Amino acid sequence: MAMIGQGRLEAAYASLTPAYKGRVPFKEFKRVLQRTGLRQYLRSRPGKPDLQGDRVVLPVTLSLRNGQSQDLTVTFLREGKGWKIDDFDVAVFDR
Repeated sequence: MAMIGQGRLEAAYASLTPAYKGRVPFKEFKRVLQRTGLRQYLRSRPGKPDLQGDRVVLPVTLSLRNGQSQDLTVTFLREGKGWKIDDFDVAVFDR
């Protein structure tokens, strides 16, 4: 999320899983970030992670530059020795 807040959208997109990028092309990813206000990311406060094998579901509260906060759930998938974002909570995108 820090990359998004810094305007490094290409780097943020590169950190997503191939499956997510297959579902959401870069152009749509940028539109989603704009539509949801997530480009205004300032800092995050993670909740309790739910480990599900090679997946982690993490609730996160984002603080935005406009003073508002946004709750979302991020799903991470283990890839090799690291983790990549595989999905965002759908409710965030329907805001």
